[in-house]
Amino acid sequence: WHWRRPDDGRSSDRSFSLVSLNVLADEYCHRKNFEYCRPHEILHWKSRSKALRHILPRLDADILCLQEVDHFDDFWQKELTSLGYRCDYCQRGIDYEDGSRSRSESPKKDGCLVAWRCERFRKVSAEGVNMNLLADLAD
Repeated sequence: WHWRRPDDGRSSDRSFSLVSLNVLADEYCHRKNFEYCRPHEILHWKSRSKALRHILPRLDADILCLQEVDHFDDFWQKELTSLGYRCDYCQRGIDYEDGSRSRSESPKKDGCLVAWRCERFRKVSAEGVNMNLLADLAD
């Protein structure tokens, strides 16, 4: 990441805000795992997306790190772009060398997303990391 100063060039403040959230992918959002949630309808994507749409602008983060992200094409990309972010999304089980699905993993519909305010940062490079393969190396 490279810091981009405001256009006036006078500011030397290099502070920024970062928020990390697990946004709960549909695949893991089972009523039996969240018995304490009432009403149970709040677990449905329609309710959760409405709440996220309300919360995201209020976070006012310079960088967002989101886990268990699904609905990238039909929600996240559009919402984050409208709030002035650019983002990179890495779906689980994808081999980022050639774009194929890793043979060692079952298909997953979620992944991780990093979003940054484009007026404050610019992407220099990115690399997807398959965390499951890294865990195998540690054994």
